[in-house]
Parts: sequence; C-alpha cells; structure tokens
Amino acid sequence: DGTFAFAAVPEAIVVSVFRGEDDLVPAVRAAFDVAENEKKSVTLTLPAARDPLTVHVKDDRGYPIATAQVSAISVDAAQPARATGFTDDRGDTTLDGIRGLAARLEVRAPGHAPRAVAVEDGRAEVEVKLERALTVRGFVRSARGGTPLEGVEVTLASELGPRLARTDKDGKFTIDDVASGPTELRLRAAGW
Repeated sequence: DGTFAFAAVPEAIVVSVFRGEDDLVPAVRAAFDVAENEKKSVTLTLPAARDPLTVHVKDDRGYPIATAQVSAISVDAAQPARATGFTDDRGDTTLDGIRGLAARLEVRAPGHAPRAVAVEDGRAEVEVKLERALTVRGFVRSARGGTPLEGVEVTLASELGPRLARTDKDGKFTIDDVASGPTELRLRAAGW
C-alpha cells in the first residue's frame, strides 16, 4: 500500500525515494524534524516519470561526433535529476528522465572544446555543436629582467569552470581543449 515506518530516528530526518534500484538521484526528497517521543506522519507524492531527452552532438561542419560524453543535471532543486550518456556512431545519446526539466548539459569529446548548454523547455531533442579544441600556450617571466618564473599558477576562466596549469622551469604553460573566443587568464605566484 506504499506505507513505510522508521523507529528510533534522529531529530533531523531526510527521506529520499528512488524510482528504481539503479537510480542515483532520488525522485522525491523531503526533510523534516521529529521531536523526542513524537510520531510523525508524512505523505510523499512521487511525480510522474519524465520522458527521455535525445541529444545529437555534431562538429562545426555538421558531422556526428561519436563517444562524446553528455551529462545533464537539473537546475531546479525541487526536481532533482542527473543523467550521463555517451554518443553512438551517429552522434546520438538518450538521457532518461531529463525531458521537460530546466537542466544544464555539459558535452565533452576528445579533440573538441567542451560546451555547456541550458535546456529549459520540453523539447524531445537537442542538437549541440562542438568546435575543434584549441591549445593555449604561453610563458611567464618577471617584469624586471625577464627571468622565467617556475611554479606560477595559471587559471583560465571558462563556462565549465576554471582550468588550471602551472609553469615549468622555463616559465612555460599549456592548457588543452579550450574553446575559441575571449577568455581571461589569471596568474598567481608566491611573492609576486
């Protein structure tokens, strides 16, 4: 009949309900407090199962990209969901339970710059185009004398978060898999 019970619980409770045994993200999560010697009755309503979202990944020329990793996460805390898939030879993958959610897709493929895409409507399919990856190379030296600086932390800001590198003994650094366009580099070194 769908009922459950717990005995001898702590004061703060979080109950998570999963649709299937292999699910990693709960379909429903509820938090509540139970005072000492109190009995509490809670009703949790499992939302209807969401349809899958099909993602087509192509390169900048329109050719499908195989083995791209596509990860989706709900951006609505009230509707938790997470899914990851890998594209087939046609550049397609299906992410279960994502359609109709406001979600963020992160797409990565070898030799291509990673990309983040927001999905906010109930579309059944999304196409994501990836650019060829670029490599940022540079060197860091002191303002006075031009001496190469070793161990400088180089941070490149990107839509998928910061990318880090350190300079070698010659003051050189390399950051791979970067998208084209404006970017920002930040340098940090002890004593400078």
